[in-house]
Amino acid sequence: MRQRVSVLALIGALAVSVSAAQAAPGGNTIVRMETDFGPVHLELFDHITPLTVQNFLSYVNFEWDGDVFSVYDGALFHRLIHDFVLQGGGFYFIDGHGAVEVPKLDPVPNEPYLSNVRGTVAMAKLGGDPDSATNQFFFNLGDNSENLDFQNGGFTVFARVIGNDMDVIDVIASLDTFNASNVHPAFTDIPLIEDDGSLFVTGSWVVKVVEDYFDLNESGSVNFDDVDALFAAIIGGSMDPRFDLNRDGVIDIDDVDFLLNSGMGKLRGDLTGDGRIGLRDAFILMENFGPQSAGYAQGDLIGDGTVGDLDLAVIQAALDGGGPAATSVPEPASLTLLAMGGLALLRRRGVR
Repeated sequence: MRQRVSVLALIGALAVSVSAAQAAPGGNTIVRMETDFGPVHLELFDHITPLTVQNFLSYVNFEWDGDVFSVYDGALFHRLIHDFVLQGGGFYFIDGHGAVEVPKLDPVPNEPYLSNVRGTVAMAKLGGDPDSATNQFFFNLGDNSENLDFQNGGFTVFARVIGNDMDVIDVIASLDTFNASNVHPAFTDIPLIEDDGSLFVTGSWVVKVVEDYFDLNESGSVNFDDVDALFAAIIGGSMDPRFDLNRDGVIDIDDVDFLLNSGMGKLRGDLTGDGRIGLRDAFILMENFGPQSAGYAQGDLIGDGTVGDLDLAVIQAALDGGGPAATSVPEPASLTLLAMGGLALLRRRGVR
C-alpha cells in the first residue's frame, strides 16, 4: 500500500511542478509567391496578427462580382533599399498605361507584436499613421528591429519566409535599382531585372494560398496520418521536395516539428490534442510502450515504428523545458525523472 501511495504522489508532483508548453490554436496559412527567380513560401502568423493576416488574404483571395482572384497577380516590387527592405504589393506596370495602382481595401489596425528581423514580412503604411496599412508589404532584408519595431507605432510583422526561400529574396535584393519617379513618385528605387534601352524591365509575381501544403497523404485534411507519411519519407530517404516543409533542403525531424506546430498548431508529444504536453500524453505513450508497430498517434514520436525510450525522452524534454524537438535522452530534472519512473512502475504493476 505504501508503494502505491508513493507512486501516485510522484505523479501528482509531476502535474503540479511542470509548466506545460502551449501551442498555437490551429495551423498557420502557407502562401506561395511565384517570382521571376523562383518560388517564395510564406508562413502567415494567423493567431498572432489575425487582422493583418485576414487583410493580406483578402487581397490574395479578392472577391469581385462573383469571382475570386489574387489582385497581387502581376504586381511588382517597386522599392528596394539594399540591406534594408524589398517592398511591393502596391503597383502593376502595364505597357501603354504605365504605373497602375493595386486596388485598396480599408486600412487594417496595427498589430506590432513581432520583431522586424531578417526574413520577416511586414505591412507598409503612411508616415505618422500607425493604422494605415492596406495592400503594400515589405521583406526585411536585415535586422531592422531597432528602427521598425518602434517607428510609427511599430511595423506589423505578419509572416516569415520559410527556410532557404530567403535565397530567392536575396537574389532580387541584389539587383540594381533605378529612379523612375517620372513614371510614379513611389518608383525612386525600383529594382531592375535588365535595362534593354527602354524605360525599365521589372519583374512581377503571382501569389496564392497553398491549401494542401501540409496534406502530405492527400486525404483532404491535415492530421496525424500526415505525420506518419512524413516519417515514412524520412526513413525511406525520400527526395520529394513536398516533404521538405521547412524549406531547408533536408527532409528530417525538423520538418515533423514544422508540420505539427505550423501545420496543426500542436507540439510534438501533444497526443491528446489539448495544446500542451502533460501527464495524459505520457499515459498514452506508456500504454503503447513496446516493440509493436505503431504510428504517431500511439506515441511513436521519432518515427521508428515503435514506442520506446526515445519517444519518452521527447516528452521528458518538453516537460523539463528542453522543447519538443529533442531526440536524445536529456538530463531531466530530478522531480520529473522520479515521476517518469513512477509511470514505468505503474505500467509494470498494472496500477491505474
